[in-house]
Amino acid sequence: MGLSKINGREFFGRDEPLQQVIRRYNELKQGEFLVIYGRRQLGKSELGREFLERRNPQNIKLVVPDSTKEDTLLHFSRDIERDTGIVTTLRHWEDLFQIIEVEAKKGKFVIIFDEIQRFLSIDKSFFSSLQQWWDQKFKYLPVMIIAMGSAIGMMQKIFLSSSAPLFGRRTWTYCIEPFSYAEMRTMFSEETEAQRIELYAIFGGTPAYLAHVKREKGDLRTKVTNLCLKKGAPLYDEPTILLKTEFKRSDRYNAILHAIASGKMDQKKIADSIRSFVEASELVPYLNTLRNDLHLLKRADPIGGKKRQGRYVIKDNYFHFWYRYIHELASALEFGNLKAAETTIFSDLPAYIGKMVEPIVHELLIAYNTRSLKGLDLNFTELGSWWSRNENKNDEVDVLAKGKDYALVGEVKWKTEQTGEDVLKNLMRKGELIRTSSVIPSTMPVKYLLVSKSGFTNKCSDEMRRVGCIGLTLKDIEESFNNLSAKAP
Repeated sequence: MGLSKINGREFFGRDEPLQQVIRRYNELKQGEFLVIYGRRQLGKSELGREFLERRNPQNIKLVVPDSTKEDTLLHFSRDIERDTGIVTTLRHWEDLFQIIEVEAKKGKFVIIFDEIQRFLSIDKSFFSSLQQWWDQKFKYLPVMIIAMGSAIGMMQKIFLSSSAPLFGRRTWTYCIEPFSYAEMRTMFSEETEAQRIELYAIFGGTPAYLAHVKREKGDLRTKVTNLCLKKGAPLYDEPTILLKTEFKRSDRYNAILHAIASGKMDQKKIADSIRSFVEASELVPYLNTLRNDLHLLKRADPIGGKKRQGRYVIKDNYFHFWYRYIHELASALEFGNLKAAETTIFSDLPAYIGKMVEPIVHELLIAYNTRSLKGLDLNFTELGSWWSRNENKNDEVDVLAKGKDYALVGEVKWKTEQTGEDVLKNLMRKGELIRTSSVIPSTMPVKYLLVSKSGFTNKCSDEMRRVGCIGLTLKDIEESFNNLSAKAP
């Protein structure tokens, strides 16, 4: 999760896929067909560029334009001359493949197709031609083909569908995901931990979004206003651009994401909220597309609870923020009423950020699983949240980790005031409720965790010591993540 600088260019994270590509290149003796995909702005091109910088192989890097076949061949001809010095005028895809064959016979050779899914509209025959050259020539030569694409549905259609020409040809596949919080922290080492958490809660882990955040001067309010709220700002309509790239009827997906971001998270509430867009009986395929194709949603079931109580959660923090606030304030922003939008957003923002801290705490617990955190030996096999309805009252627990020896029940409080004794007592009440609802065995010990941005009152601290409750403050979170970074290879 480290930072490297090559030729003055900063490269953050992506150590695992980068090392995989480098290793495969180092061991290259016959064909490798790597497929790297993920939605736009996640850094696929930067990953390819970093690999080329570090290994400096003989290569051709082709960015597939959104254009005609003739224009694409012209672009490729220029790119080939730029990368290899070979002066050529491509007239057919076979001309390109012949050049690759000749170069690969001289030694290791890398060919990168960036946005390869665009061939579906340029000329579908490209894929069958590439398949024939792979089967007959390339897989026997030291050539590495790296196919990158940002339209996830199209990439799956090209490479993962059993009826596709290139099905079964890939030798390695990697789906690029947004940065975790631990990875994002490396980009903002100059910020305080509280500032990093605030930025991650709003902007998430998309590298391109974070690059804008890093360049934008000013406090959190200034960054949000200048990057998200002003017409023409870099992130003003980024989510809708993504959906329009993927779908013909993006309005239905907009409605679903807005409903979930607004708190309507179970299937029935989503269906009721968007019935003017999608019939309830037709909702599940749309949800599955957002989950499986775009990786924007996940389904969260309560640990040990009933599946019908499951919720849909927006995985990407910026999409959550955008659909909760900006989508709803579109009219005000379009008519230039920036002040009204700012008032609405920033009055609610502390509560929003507090809720987004919970996944960060989960990430920290996973990183320390089978290790000790603040004196607590973690060893769990399930981690999530828990919620239930009891006598018309909703009970929720932010953290529930189940292991063989004990269950960990935790609460996250992200406020400016210290956490009091009443919060601990309520947490212990919910711990007993979890036990009596058979989520955990009646004989299993329960341990408690309180996470508080501003620490704990004296009475709360005394009671925590008495019952053995572990407390994590903002400083503890910072030190714990720092320790992970220090131990990273």
